[in-house]
Amino acid sequence: MNSEILLGSEQFISKLKKDIAQAESSVYMQMMTFEMDTAGHTIISILEEADLSDIRLCIDAYSKTVVNDQFIKSIGYLTSSAFRSEVKDTISFLRNGEGNIKVRITNPVGFFGHKYPFRNHKKFIVIDNRVVYLGGINISDHNFLWHDMMIRLEEPEIAAAVTEDFEMTWKGTNQSSKRIIGENQLFFLNGRRSEGEYNELFALIKSARKSIEIMSPYVSNPLLKAIKNLDGNVQVTILTPCENNKSSVKDFMLNEVKESSVLVQQYDHGMSHLKAILIDEETLIFGSSNFDFVSYYCEQEVVMISRDKILVENFRKEVLDDYYKMSSPVDLKSSTGLNMNAIKIKLAENFIAAYSKLF
Repeated sequence: MNSEILLGSEQFISKLKKDIAQAESSVYMQMMTFEMDTAGHTIISILEEADLSDIRLCIDAYSKTVVNDQFIKSIGYLTSSAFRSEVKDTISFLRNGEGNIKVRITNPVGFFGHKYPFRNHKKFIVIDNRVVYLGGINISDHNFLWHDMMIRLEEPEIAAAVTEDFEMTWKGTNQSSKRIIGENQLFFLNGRRSEGEYNELFALIKSARKSIEIMSPYVSNPLLKAIKNLDGNVQVTILTPCENNKSSVKDFMLNEVKESSVLVQQYDHGMSHLKAILIDEETLIFGSSNFDFVSYYCEQEVVMISRDKILVENFRKEVLDDYYKMSSPVDLKSSTGLNMNAIKIKLAENFIAAYSKLF
C-alpha cells in the first residue's frame, strides 16, 4: 500500500491539486464543513480546472447552520457584513453547486434543529476509484489554520470501499460496516448503530502491551473509561491542544484522568484538530472520529486501523515525534477549576446517549 502523510492544509492542497489535475473521470468528496471562503473557493477552482465528467460532493447540513465556527442565526450575522456575505455564498453553493460540480446535503437538522446532534462527520476524498484521502481536515479557512492531517492512500480495494460508501451516502443511506483489506481494517460507522464496531476499537486498546498514544482535542467517554481500566504496565498518553475550540471537553478530560497514571501533553502552537491513536508503536487508528461521546452515539464516521509498517513508522516520525516537540506536559495534580465543566460534559453525555435512542 502506498501512503503519504499530509500534515497541514498546505501539504494537503498541494498534493490534492496534483492528483485532481491527473484525474481521468471522477472526484468524490465527503465533508462535514465546506464554506465558501478562501479555502472553499480554492477547492472549487481546483475542481473546475480538472473539467471532469463526474464531480460530486456530499456536504453535511452543518454547513447550512454553522459557518466560520458560529451559528448563522446569531448576533454575528447582524453585525458583520463579511460574515453575511460568506453565509450567502456558502448557502448558494450548497443549494446549486458550481458548474458541473454536483452537491448533495446530508443529515438535515430537522424541525427546530431536533436532529442537530446527528451529523455526518466523515472527511474523505476519492479520485478515479484509485486515490483516497482520509483524515480530519474540513474545507474552511479556520480549519485550514489548525494543526491537522490527511493521509493519502493508493490502494484499489480501499478506494473501492470508500467509493461504495460515498455512493450509499449520496443515495441517503448511512451504513455501519467493516472491511478487511490486507493489513488494514476500514470501518464505516453510522453513529446510532455502530457500537459493535467501536467495541472492536476498544478491544484493540485493551489488548495493548506497553503504550497507547491518543491525539484528539475532544477525548471523552467511552474512550476514557476504556483507558482508565487498563493494566498498569501500559503507559497511556493523551496529546491535546492547549488552545481548544471546545475547552470544556478538555477540562472534562483533565478532570477524569487526574487521579490516574495517564499522561497529558498539551500542544502549545494553536489549535490541533488531529485525531489518531497509536498502540504499541505498531497499530495506527486514524480517520474522522474525535473519539468522543458525540461520535460514538450520533455521528457518521470513517476510521481506519492499519498495521502497515511503513505508514506506522512514518506517522511516528512525521507526526507524533513532532507533536511531542511542539507540546509540554500538563501537571494534572495542580489542575483546578475543572469540576463545573466536568459536570456540564457529563450531563451532555447522558443527554446525547438517551437522545440518540429516540431516532
